[in-house]
Amino acid sequence: MERGSRTSKPMLATKTEAELWSIQELTARRSLHFVISFLRCRMGPNNDELLDVVATNRLLAIVRAVSLVESRHGTTGRNQPARDPMQCGNPKDVWWKEFTGQLGNGDRFVRGAGAKAYWANEIGDAAEKENIFPAAAKRDLLSVLLDGHKDSGFGPAHSYLWGTLYLIHRINSAAGDRSYACGDLSRDRLIDGAVTYNGGGVADYKTRLINALAEFGDPLAISIPSFANVQVRLFSDTLAAIKSAGLPVRRLRIDYDGSMRISSTTVDFADYEFEALASDDLALYQKIPNQSEEATCGAIAGRIKRDDPEFDDLVSNSNSKIVFKDEEVLAQTE
Repeated sequence: MERGSRTSKPMLATKTEAELWSIQELTARRSLHFVISFLRCRMGPNNDELLDVVATNRLLAIVRAVSLVESRHGTTGRNQPARDPMQCGNPKDVWWKEFTGQLGNGDRFVRGAGAKAYWANEIGDAAEKENIFPAAAKRDLLSVLLDGHKDSGFGPAHSYLWGTLYLIHRINSAAGDRSYACGDLSRDRLIDGAVTYNGGGVADYKTRLINALAEFGDPLAISIPSFANVQVRLFSDTLAAIKSAGLPVRRLRIDYDGSMRISSTTVDFADYEFEALASDDLALYQKIPNQSEEATCGAIAGRIKRDDPEFDDLVSNSNSKIVFKDEEVLAQTE
């Protein structure tokens, strides 16, 4: 080596957004699912529909965008990015002061399905009483709560949980709705609400969010299907499946959820052989389906006497085309 020459250090490859997000995604998802459950989030024109997978993923996308803008998923910036990817724990910010009771009651968090509402300074105690609360986000892991992300006990679990709670509240309240009411989850609604999460500290925050979404494909660019469209599509898919099967239908069952929304459809098909046999008279000892009584109906669970409560549930078959063999009479004459 010549005198005065320098050896260069190998440069580390910069991780992609997807690689950075993969480190935080599980924590973010757990936090989001808790917040949706705790706030009793609802969507739709009347805000009375449970959030489905599509809606949940749209909320996760805006959480991901905020995390990217605030801290590059916990890797850049001087304000504790590794501990606080959502930048919700800054002790100087309004949210953390409200959350820790330094500004009186703070914002009002109104939950859905008739659940009790809480002020910002009450929300921590209420949330941590829930059975599904992520233990890693508990406040007692911090030595000094008021220090927020400056405390060595503050971690990404705190950031994503308390940040996501505030983010969803801000998105919905910015749209004129209550904390739980997610409305149509449109792109504009989510982005405009996320701008208020920042509190106006960054003039081009909306542009940064849009650029962040574009970096991972902008999942919000695809509009969420309306309630009516989802119902029509589900039923039309069922009818298409029936047509393509080309078999007779014995039964079509439609199940509804608590909001009287179609949750599933079940079709029982019958083969042609069954239908042909069922239309003719049966010969003695012939049976359909051709298997034992126990295999068809299940084993006998017990006898039902006339004075048993279950006796009232029995149904009389008065179909004149069905003739039952009277085994007691036959036994006496044979």
